Amino acid sequence: MVATIVTKLANSETAREVLLHAEDQELHWARGVKLNEDLVTIKAYVEKDLWTIVMEVEHGSVIYKSHDPAGYLITITTMPNDKYLQGKDKLSESEIASILAAHSSSVAIDLKDISSLKAAKELLKDDYVLKHIPLANPTQDTAARLVIWHIRAYRKLFTDYQSKYSFLWQETGYSNARTLAGAMREEGLI
Repeated sequence: MVATIVTKLANSETAREVLLHAEDQELHWARGVKLNEDLVTIKAYVEKDLWTIVMEVEHGSVIYKSHDPAGYLITITTMPNDKYLQGKDKLSESEIASILAAHSSSVAIDLKDISSLKAAKELLKDDYVLKHIPLANPTQDTAARLVIWHIRAYRKLFTDYQSKYSFLWQETGYSNARTLAGAMREEGLI
């Protein structure tokens, strides 16, 4: 059945073009996009309609991970890097890891639940990494202040992508356009 669906996709010039376009988009996200005068790098990955978005800044990284295809259930995890850790040359690796963990955050959010959003906002308002992610806006706000708005913007981007392209791989057993296109290349279908 899967082979039949893949062959059917391969035999349609339009489907092949759409698949290659979707693959290009995924590869672009995986390589990363520089934003805010190259201060922020955003990378994104899709696996079985679940997204992982990684924002990297000089002070650390933030990982947004969806837990449902609609993108309402997510976790946000922040992890500072040790670049600004004073006196780290006098600390062991485990001490450094312990300090970084103490300054990291992780929160589960249901975007449909107001109390979940309020709790996340409260927890993340003083997050070290999020406070050092400048957003491109006239007020010069940081991601810590606008974290929920930020998440909703990403959610919309990726749910739009899914609604446009996921029909390509949903019935095939592949987890995204990249893996489907790769398998089709191996079989000489594209």
